[in-house]
Amino acid sequence: MKRYGWQRPPIIIALVLSHQLEKYFWLSINTYGWQMFLRPQVLIILGLTIAAVLYTLRVEARANREMAAHPEAA
Repeated sequence: MKRYGWQRPPIIIALVLSHQLEKYFWLSINTYGWQMFLRPQVLIILGLTIAAVLYTLRVEARANREMAAHPEAA
């Protein structure tokens, strides 16, 4: 994790919560079916998640370009 620069707390949180997430996802699919992904609340959360990921990737790409252009700043 150190070699690739991965942060440890998010991975630990994911490992701890993965069992509960899987259990409740299974219950939701069995209760509402795949139609639950068409509900407005789910679409809003999904849209916000995608926007956050794209924003993070954009900021990292910009930072990498600036580091490549100005290596003496590091």
